[in-house]
Amino acid sequence: MIKYRKKLLKVILFVIVPIIIIALILVILFNNRINKKIEVSKDGIHLYENINNGFTARFGYLYENKFQHLVQYELKSGEELTMQLLNTNSDIKAFKNTAKNEQNEDVDIIKFESVFNNVNAYYQITDSRIKEVILLVKSDSLKNFKYSIVTTGVTSSEKSQDDKTYVFKSGDKALFALPALFMKDAKGILSYEIETKITLQKEEDGNKYYLMEVIPDKDWLDDASRVYPIEIDPSILY
Repeated sequence: MIKYRKKLLKVILFVIVPIIIIALILVILFNNRINKKIEVSKDGIHLYENINNGFTARFGYLYENKFQHLVQYELKSGEELTMQLLNTNSDIKAFKNTAKNEQNEDVDIIKFESVFNNVNAYYQITDSRIKEVILLVKSDSLKNFKYSIVTTGVTSSEKSQDDKTYVFKSGDKALFALPALFMKDAKGILSYEIETKITLQKEEDGNKYYLMEVIPDKDWLDDASRVYPIEIDPSILY
């Protein structure tokens, strides 16, 4: 009987317990997976949305029957960050495509075409960020951009210690982060030579209003070796 109990104990410790631990890990990983599906918005205001995660992402809206550029990131606890390109064209085209990512998964991509002359904006949801791509189609594309940023529930904002990421906080808790921007040409040549200025414009009714200026290095963009189109990445980290 004692030998049987010892054998049973070994089975529990070395077989059953590891199986339970692995099962729990798999459940946690599955529950924490980011749902990347983007649907037509049901709120009657925005064009597209993802409401299936620990946050809500919204893209675009209609104003006077015209598509307007916008990306909004809202936490379940109510804090928000909204980014909108300023001085865009009045005839923006907005639609959704599905494409394969690097992991061969089907991902939804929201496209805003002609936000400026020869400039498009693309968005997708990844495991770590709302990825944005500003695509400069030709060498005569607009190269400097301004964003309106509006936050709700943010008490402070600052650059990280490495001076590469701009962090929006509530107290000591980081809510949103804008990592260092980079650009890449059609040959895959990368550059981080982008000046980013974020300035607080005003505070009103619990909201903070910022202006973000994106100024890519002109010499890099105009270099004879550059191959267009060129991607600029100003994403939002979860």
